[in-house]
Amino acid sequence: MAALVKFKESLNDTYGQLSSWIGEDFCKWKGVGCNNETGHVVKLDLRSITYFRSIEGLGGQISPSLLDLKYLNYLDLSYNNFQGISIPSFLGSLEQLTYLNLSWAFFAGMVPPPPPNLGNLSNLRHLDLSYSSDSWAADLYWLSGLSSLEYLNMNFVNISLATTHWLQAINMLPFLTELSLYGCQLTSLPPSLLPSSNLTSLSVLDLSENNFNSSVPQWLFNISTLVDLGLGYCSVKGLYPHVASGNFCGFRKLGLAGNDIGGEISEVVRNLAGCTENSLEELSLSSNRLSGQLPDSIGHFKKLRSISLLDNLITGPIPASVGELSNLESLDLSYNKMNGSIVETLGKLGNLEFLDLRENDWDGIAGPRKAEEISSSLSSRKALVLNISYDWVPPFKLTLIAISHCDVGPKFLAWLGSQTQLLWIYLTDLATSDTIPNWIWKLSSNIVLDLSNNQLRGELPISLPSSLFQLVDLSSNRLEGPLPL
Repeated sequence: MAALVKFKESLNDTYGQLSSWIGEDFCKWKGVGCNNETGHVVKLDLRSITYFRSIEGLGGQISPSLLDLKYLNYLDLSYNNFQGISIPSFLGSLEQLTYLNLSWAFFAGMVPPPPPNLGNLSNLRHLDLSYSSDSWAADLYWLSGLSSLEYLNMNFVNISLATTHWLQAINMLPFLTELSLYGCQLTSLPPSLLPSSNLTSLSVLDLSENNFNSSVPQWLFNISTLVDLGLGYCSVKGLYPHVASGNFCGFRKLGLAGNDIGGEISEVVRNLAGCTENSLEELSLSSNRLSGQLPDSIGHFKKLRSISLLDNLITGPIPASVGELSNLESLDLSYNKMNGSIVETLGKLGNLEFLDLRENDWDGIAGPRKAEEISSSLSSRKALVLNISYDWVPPFKLTLIAISHCDVGPKFLAWLGSQTQLLWIYLTDLATSDTIPNWIWKLSSNIVLDLSNNQLRGELPISLPSSLFQLVDLSSNRLEGPLPL
């Protein structure tokens, strides 16, 4: 108990995260876990309850009194705000640790810190050092001491000084199943593995947002256990031959966005669809140079949950077979050159949660279909007609709607009044000449509202709560009076 009290005293707890740390029964303190038989403290889960608002988490210093917790095997200090202090070197002496999460906690400096360093933690199975501001590593050979490691996440830790040997260091971790080195400023993707590869358990590999500027090596596809590959925005080349040869057949998730992949999208899809397993669940090929039309074979991927093909040169309609993807939750075809009818095909997708079709050349008629909780985004350089009855009440609840360059008629979309969970509203260039309905001013706080470039008329309300809007754009309308903000 004394060790925990000293630990608490060294922290800044402005928002009362440790307010339950009173009384003698420390095993009931929030975030403290004890062995039921011995009563020893084995777990400290102090992840900030505010998550992405780390500024409201714990701060201050981390007391070496933690060393008195001899049986501690789980330590989570993520999503706190330690304001750029170094990772305490004494953490490398917590020999029983199997789980260590220091992500999003605003640590800085060298990783690992000077000896005794984290490389001593031979029992560690999970290590997350990601999103530590201004952290860097001179090398990665210290990882060789983590002989039990199964999960390693160093996203946005600068390991550019290790760019020539990072793969050799990772190869010393025989039990590693998940590795994420997203945005680590790596510039080398080695052409081959060592003859004796230890990466026999690796199933998830994310090397996105590095700058390899090289061809995709064959060794990536020789790891038979690999099912999730992230190579987005890596300046890698030569992906297409691997697709054509079936090297991607065993994957569940493929993140290949932003890599200047050219060629016909139909060939890519057909080659992937020819895989016997059809195990693909997520496919991201956005921000490439893929052209041509989506083929009907896209419907072969019965397990697909997410398709992202935005920002390519794809033409033609959405193939009818997309409607057979019953597991699809997210579909992004925005910023292409597609055309044709857009809703009949999508009406069967009962699990769809996100749909973005903006900046295409859609034409025809789009009418309401059954879809639960869809965040829809439709826009076109042509005049798309939304044929919806005035008194229609949709079955879904939107948080975002973005419609532009469409003919919705002179009246404001009445059915939007039923959408009480809206946080982002983009209704621009619709030629609506109605008044702004009162329900707009009664939404919850922090709304983003863009009603620009319409023919909206009438007077604005005299006053509104200051917290109602994050952003408001009512420009290029016929409204009267000052904006009440």
